[in-house]
Amino acid sequence: MNVLNKVTLQSLRKNKARTVVTVIGIMLSAAMICAVTTFVSSIQNYVLQYAIYDDGDWHGSESDADYSIYNDVCASGEIEKASYLQKLGYAYADGSTNKYKPYLYVLGASDISDGIIPVHLVSGEFPKKTNEIILSEHLSTNGGVQYKIGDTLTLELGDRILDGFALNQNNPNGHYDSKAGEDIMSGETLDVRESRTYTVVGFYERLTHRLESYEAPGYTAFTVADTPSDEYRYDVFFKMKNAEDVYNFMKEQGYTGQVNTDVLAYQGVSSHDSFRNMLGSMAAVVIALIIFGSVSLIYNAFSISVSERTKQFGLLSSIGATKRQLRSMVVFEALAVSAVGIPLGIAVGIGGITITLLIIGNKFASVMNGFDVPMRICVSWEAVVIAAALALLTVLISAWIPSRRATAVTAVEAIRQSTDIKVKNKPQKTPKLTYKLFGLPGVLASKHYKRSKKKYRATVVSLFMSIVLFVSASAFTGYLMESVTGGLGSSGFDLIYSAVQDDIGELSPDALLELIKTDGDIKSATYSRECSVMCSISEKSLTEKGMEAIGAEKSEDGKVGVYCDIYFIPDNEFEELLSQNGLKKDVYMNPDAPLAIAFDGATCFNTTKEKLEDINLLSGDKTELECRHPKKYDGYTFSEFETGDDGVKYYLYESLEDAE
Repeated sequence: MNVLNKVTLQSLRKNKARTVVTVIGIMLSAAMICAVTTFVSSIQNYVLQYAIYDDGDWHGSESDADYSIYNDVCASGEIEKASYLQKLGYAYADGSTNKYKPYLYVLGASDISDGIIPVHLVSGEFPKKTNEIILSEHLSTNGGVQYKIGDTLTLELGDRILDGFALNQNNPNGHYDSKAGEDIMSGETLDVRESRTYTVVGFYERLTHRLESYEAPGYTAFTVADTPSDEYRYDVFFKMKNAEDVYNFMKEQGYTGQVNTDVLAYQGVSSHDSFRNMLGSMAAVVIALIIFGSVSLIYNAFSISVSERTKQFGLLSSIGATKRQLRSMVVFEALAVSAVGIPLGIAVGIGGITITLLIIGNKFASVMNGFDVPMRICVSWEAVVIAAALALLTVLISAWIPSRRATAVTAVEAIRQSTDIKVKNKPQKTPKLTYKLFGLPGVLASKHYKRSKKKYRATVVSLFMSIVLFVSASAFTGYLMESVTGGLGSSGFDLIYSAVQDDIGELSPDALLELIKTDGDIKSATYSRECSVMCSISEKSLTEKGMEAIGAEKSEDGKVGVYCDIYFIPDNEFEELLSQNGLKKDVYMNPDAPLAIAFDGATCFNTTKEKLEDINLLSGDKTELECRHPKKYDGYTFSEFETGDDGVKYYLYESLEDAE
């Protein structure tokens, strides 16, 4: 250590109070920056763990493949781990009360407990043998089929066949025709291949829609996979050693399966990474405010230090010290106090955010569907390094400004301290308004402020920063609440009950509504009936973005086909809606020419800008829709529209007898 650095350390020891204040300032700066970076890191880790819990710990998949695909995946040096599901087949779930889900869909897993496939046990254990099986709790709650651990069941496994083709989980067993008011079943058959007996060893949470869609006809059940063979098809899941390689890997291998978009996005791999960008932007703004406030605080400490050591710098300069050496003394002082303040600040920041998440961490679990795990601290080395680097940068900026001033004066001026101590013979004048408002103390304060403006700049800047930080924090909280409300809130209601006539029996909609209103906790309620129809609309009535959003193509007659949801609501609700939008009742509720209100707008994801956009579909205030309603015939079901040679669209019907 050279003599100049020894002099600097000696000066820090002699001025312990100032040194402690400087260290505290650096510690607070580092603590706040570290708290922000660690909180962002914790949020990223939390949503990533939720995505893995919800969708599984895999990056890419190949569906309905040969077993050789699994071997090829495992042989690749880019794969960290892989797993497969062997499609053993469908079997009737005896006693299922859900006519749309009459099956058990049995899958054999290579390793169901490795976390790649998101199967979460509710009770029992994972199967360890090929004659053990776990069932979804959804089979009981939705299908009404009751089993308990230890029960045995014999399943007639086979394939669902319709018109000579095998169906899968993406092909529903039937649907409800709201116009006809009846269930339309597919008419499929089950081609049984074999009979197997299983012992129930556990129950698991219902799978997410990625593995079992809401329209899936079978309740998924898991067992241990049989010896691999070409007799069955396989769904292969794999996790890359380097997540960002999954796209090139699947392209090179010619795989056409899915990628785990949410997991990849939260790992920072997906190109559509709006969540991480949003977090990074907010963190950058908050850290910028912290740095700005910290610079003003720490700068004052170094400014006072340099001002008191100006005479010392002058003496050193007179005996040959260069400006570079003097600046290095200030920088060394900054590094010396940073070596103490930054580690302490990081420790305080991590400790503070840990306590914060212990208190409020369970609040985040309430917005994660089915993920009842509170958010806890996640300290990543990236967050610590970024916090330390930004804190050090803050200190160096704070020390650089006074170091330039110290080396800008000559040795004689420094020894005399003529730049720090200035006396002016000119009297300081104050406005009469100051005396009237604040009296004699105000006049004295004003004169003192004018004589020592530099000393009071820090006070003004501190007041300014406190207001900026308060307004910024309030705005940040407001925008965050608005985002959460927009993403998780509802459109004016808290609960919705969907029912068909079979559910409510002989009750009319009005009678059901009155029954609901009898509950003392209900503030207001209404009902609506929805009708989804195919309509045609003039191209001139749609905007260009609207045409792109609905994927409409221009036609010779100048009309395009669109699907519309028409809602019929009670008259009093419709009158209220008219009143809210400033529309005339006698125009819209004319029984001879009734009109409807079109709610224009759609939220679509713009892949170019990588964000959601609100798009106006309609180009004007008025438009006409031509709706097509298939006519009901006994013994037939509507299939689709077909355009004849004359350019007219005709209805196609299928015989129910033929379908059966």
